[in-house]
Amino acid sequence: MHARARLADTLLVVALASALVLPPLGHRLIVTSHEARFALVAGDMLSRHVFFDARLRGQPYRNKPPLYPWSIVACSWWAGRVTEWAARLPSALATVATVLGTFLLGNSLFHRRAGLWAALVLLTSYGVFAHSQMILPDTQMVAFGVLAGYWFWRAVTGPGSRRALIGFYVMLGLGVFTKGPAGLLPLVVAAVWLWTEDGAPGLRRLWSPSGTGLFIALSLVWLMPFLTLGTERFVGGVLWGDWLYYYLRSPSLRAIGGQVFELFVGFLPWTLLAPLVIVHAARTRSEPAVRFAVLWFAVQFILIMISANQRIRYLLSLYPSVALLVGWWATDDRRHHPPHRALVVGGAIVVALGAGAVSLMGVTLPHDLPSRPSPVVPLSGVLLLALALGYGLWRGRPALLTIGVAAGMAVTLAASIWAYDDWINATRDFKALAATVERHAGGGDVGVFVSKGDYLQIDYYLGRDLTPLMLSAELEAYLTKPGRPVVVINQENWERWRDQLPRQLRVLDTIGVGGETIRLVRLDR
Repeated sequence: MHARARLADTLLVVALASALVLPPLGHRLIVTSHEARFALVAGDMLSRHVFFDARLRGQPYRNKPPLYPWSIVACSWWAGRVTEWAARLPSALATVATVLGTFLLGNSLFHRRAGLWAALVLLTSYGVFAHSQMILPDTQMVAFGVLAGYWFWRAVTGPGSRRALIGFYVMLGLGVFTKGPAGLLPLVVAAVWLWTEDGAPGLRRLWSPSGTGLFIALSLVWLMPFLTLGTERFVGGVLWGDWLYYYLRSPSLRAIGGQVFELFVGFLPWTLLAPLVIVHAARTRSEPAVRFAVLWFAVQFILIMISANQRIRYLLSLYPSVALLVGWWATDDRRHHPPHRALVVGGAIVVALGAGAVSLMGVTLPHDLPSRPSPVVPLSGVLLLALALGYGLWRGRPALLTIGVAAGMAVTLAASIWAYDDWINATRDFKALAATVERHAGGGDVGVFVSKGDYLQIDYYLGRDLTPLMLSAELEAYLTKPGRPVVVINQENWERWRDQLPRQLRVLDTIGVGGETIRLVRLDR
């Protein structure tokens, strides 16, 4: 009976997560270089039938292990090309897997209901949903990290510890296969947990010959081909420059403060419960499961904050642990009296401001967007969220609070994402820009002379590589090539180098994309 109930819960979690994150896929254009990079790498793998020697603008691409581009290739195989839908599908599926892993870990740490509610909390967190629609390897790495945590807890608390430890190392290997050393974060957490619980001898429990062997084998699958294709460039440029030195420097206090703020925003609306959860966790810290959930957050939080380079996507690995704590808090009968009314009023004010922002977004969006929903739909979701949060806190009804807030947030996210994607497509239409470039180039060479970004999204929609130009001398030499190539220049470079550009330069077209003016130029005959 227990196995059947867990299977039913698993199917429920997967169904709810899929229903929220899968429908919008393919609606948004690819508008950033970071997202276009993985779509282009996967497209090169697919077109040239290579697994390791992928190229980006003609140069070998080994900045990240290949598992994530492989997953895009797998999703694109049936169509024979990388579409927006296929490129985004791996991140959405990884989000579903992360929600499922959070349920499994919550069930093992606490009990079934805590796992279910933790999964709902994670799924309806703003930052998790937002990243589920992006082309990022981080989502996949986080999924493997949560599953690694699940297998580790099984290994240290339940029967069959050897098999569970093998599962832990396999998930670690897949995490590294996705994003390099960052995939080892769960190993650091596990080591700190064993050290704090049992001292140095406790670290022996991490030893697993079979698990370690599988981890090494998974790493060698991609590491050996990468080394074979150029040891010096890979070790010096990637291992040291991109993976170690990029992070191992002193962070700025401003960057840390920005990350803390982004964490607060990314976990909304559940961040409003943080004071209650923290107090209850402090009161019940004697329980190993509570300490593990807190440590799972704290260790990763410290490692992320001391990194020299901060990105919002790095915070993704923190959300499952705080979702577990919220789910546990909501189901623990030892909660004390309902919170002070000032907290409830403050939360209601924050939610009301959110409702106003959603309403304003619905009013100010262009009226000719094809999927523009009525602002009543997201606004009703926020109001449901506010009522459930306020009444649940006031009356001490955590079940009503959790389900109501999750339902309201799900409605808000599901309704708003279409309007947001339409706004992105209307204001950053790089697909139309690429069509204009092709009209002037006529299949010929195209260069790109830009600052702050590579504009790889133009390569994606143009269907071929652009030639990057870094200096004005390179630009002038490129313009004089046979065939009279077209060059894309962004606003900043145009203003910076305009006086040094050739006098015979002719502006073919001027297009506004992403809040800046893009010029297409060519040398007059």
